[in-house]
Amino acid sequence: MQQQIALEEAHLPNRRLQRLAFPLLQTATQQCGDKVKPKLGVQLHTEDDYPSSQQQAAREAFGSLEGIRIKDAIVGGPAEGKLLPGDRLLQINGEQVAQSSQSAALQLRKAMSDDLTVTLEVEQEGAETAVRLDAVELCDYAVILNRRDAINAFADGESIIINEGLMRFAQADEELALIIAHELAHNVIDHRADKIRGGLIGGLFDIAISLSGNVISPGIGVGLGANLFSQEYEVEADTLAIRLMHQQGYAVESLPGFWRKMASVHPSSIHHGKQASHPTTVERYLIMKKEVERLTQPETDTQESK
Repeated sequence: MQQQIALEEAHLPNRRLQRLAFPLLQTATQQCGDKVKPKLGVQLHTEDDYPSSQQQAAREAFGSLEGIRIKDAIVGGPAEGKLLPGDRLLQINGEQVAQSSQSAALQLRKAMSDDLTVTLEVEQEGAETAVRLDAVELCDYAVILNRRDAINAFADGESIIINEGLMRFAQADEELALIIAHELAHNVIDHRADKIRGGLIGGLFDIAISLSGNVISPGIGVGLGANLFSQEYEVEADTLAIRLMHQQGYAVESLPGFWRKMASVHPSSIHHGKQASHPTTVERYLIMKKEVERLTQPETDTQESK
């Protein structure tokens, strides 16, 4: 029962993360160049995706896991309301579905590369039915939930990794969406690790945290000159993130205040020298506020009245 509760509780923040990331990945397609793929907003799973010691708990948490099952249909995606958690995926465009969730996902991606419209045969509430879906193009960056408590987020050029601790800190959806947009901006602008990149909050608070071997942690082996470049990257990412949020329809006026909120929790980020990899929260607030004002001020007719 405890394992069941743990699986259910782990699923909730991931659902929130994907729900907020999906529309931002769609909005940013013009900036992503050829890094764009068709998506349905569907997550698949099967019993074999869980360790043998957790499979019974997984069945209690998600229902039957025989075959390939729909784990989630992301809110706002093409599959919302058409595919339901627990549906069994049987066929993709008339072809029998693969037996592993990873292979099934690849099969689905191949089908969408041929035609954005796909027909899925599913077992839904005890009856077989055909579901026709029109895929939408998204920036092809996986958004990954990391279970660490550290208040941090990373982008490595291929993925966006958000720590669960940061999700708890960013309680309002627009705050978490801003963080996703910021890391997405790093990938879009191509601020890769070979350009000395680091974590959003980790560098801001001068915390040296490394998620994995292929992600560079801020403050590790980084010299003064590199950090000056990193500060420029952060400003670029902040600015593009505000623009993406504005395009998505968020009320952006309150977003710069998120950096004030961070400064109140970590006062050391208010003042630091040029050796830090990120600008101070004061600098970031002012830069973001200026961009918000530029985006939200009403257009004026500059033509002289006759």
